[in-house]
Amino acid sequence: MAGLGAKADLESAKAVAEQGNEQERLGQALEGKFAVLPLSFLDGKADKSMPLSECAFGTCYRSRDNFAVAQVVHAKLNGDVTMLKKMQHKNLLAALACSPIEGDRLDIMYKINNEDTCLDTHLVNDEAAVKLTWPIRLSIALGISQALKYLADASLYHKDLRCSNVVLQGFTPKLMWGGVAGLIDLGDVVFGGESHMCPEYRRSGKYVKNTEVFALGMVFGEIISGTVSSCDDLGLGIADMRLNDESEIVDPLTALSERCKEDRSASRPELAEIVESLQSLSKQSGGVLPEEPQTHSMVERAASPKKDDSLLDAIGQSMSGSSVVVAETGNEQEKLDQAREGKFAVL
Repeated sequence: MAGLGAKADLESAKAVAEQGNEQERLGQALEGKFAVLPLSFLDGKADKSMPLSECAFGTCYRSRDNFAVAQVVHAKLNGDVTMLKKMQHKNLLAALACSPIEGDRLDIMYKINNEDTCLDTHLVNDEAAVKLTWPIRLSIALGISQALKYLADASLYHKDLRCSNVVLQGFTPKLMWGGVAGLIDLGDVVFGGESHMCPEYRRSGKYVKNTEVFALGMVFGEIISGTVSSCDDLGLGIADMRLNDESEIVDPLTALSERCKEDRSASRPELAEIVESLQSLSKQSGGVLPEEPQTHSMVERAASPKKDDSLLDAIGQSMSGSSVVVAETGNEQEKLDQAREGKFAVL
């Protein structure tokens, strides 16, 4: 796990909650400590009537108190479960606690909000889908790619990437099940959802660094088309017709998706290249989500080429009323000196 780097090392230094009963240790987990709790306790938190996500690892259920409990079931579970606390990235759903491995079972608790839903749910719901504008969909594609790169940099793979395993918190994507595949001894056994499975992997059972890129290309295709693929439909289809066309985003993202789905692993772009391409595209298209409006400081506004008295008046009023005095006399250097003494200068 050394590949997680300095940030992960800092996170891994957090103590594991060991004192108190289960509820007290859960409270410590909410404060930043990772808790290992009895399987029976976590199982009791899972509401089997409210599934959130289902994948090759198992099923994740909501609880009724802003948690989700993922129940991993596999005959070859092994390893140090506390490695899950090292999975710290803005686009990974962070684990608060887990159970010890008991036979073929491991439960993992995540913190979610009641309104959080998976990406596939958004895409297939007309009302929710139209809120996922093209800039937002681009941001989601970038976030998922960054999470996968983070795992790959630590020599870990997700191994079941699909839209149903991406939780949206607001419009921020959070990849679920991060690091879980590292606790399963798969060998050359083919594992994962067939609809997003790389043909090369299906044939050989060998998972290499660009195997996961194929699934990422499939997810890009779903984000673009607004549909969720089945194993019989590997095509992109067309851009989501519920949105207005924005070819400056759709066309490059479509081209990247096609490259990711190349049959030969060596022909696919690497995750670092994908992240860089999406970051560049995001900058070109503005890269600002609706809930994060671009703001400018008073200094930036004052530096605008267009100057007028109303702007200066607004600046003066927004600071501390009549105490703001504008430096008007002297040359530029003298007015700058006056600015250092508290007067506002127009230079």
